[in-house]
Amino acid sequence: MIHLDNSAIDLILVDRWMPDSAFAMSAIAYGEAIRGVMIRPDCAHLIMKADFARQLDTKSIYPFDRAIAEIFAELSPRRTGGQQARDLMIAATAISKNAPLATNDRRLAALHGVAVAGCDPLEILYVG
Repeated sequence: MIHLDNSAIDLILVDRWMPDSAFAMSAIAYGEAIRGVMIRPDCAHLIMKADFARQLDTKSIYPFDRAIAEIFAELSPRRTGGQQARDLMIAATAISKNAPLATNDRRLAALHGVAVAGCDPLEILYVG
């Protein structure tokens, strides 16, 4: 199952990319997807993005739990490329599920191959 970052949703919405397998999101990425329309309720693209996220099965939205928080904490000291905390939370969720993370964000893509104890290295699908 491929985990989506918000930039990957943007590409799906403009027909520039479509995952070839089932997809899911972290609750952090989900929150980002629906937040935009709260800030700019008149923006058609943000409305479509929020609608896309809200149509996902709730079982495909993974909460930020204690195990993921531990992975996030381990990633944080090795922060590179200007990632923000939410980028690391999204990456930690994908790592915890041993899932590739689809993104068009170069800062997030810089985490390709990062590994934490007991988990496979993060696979980034850089789409664009």
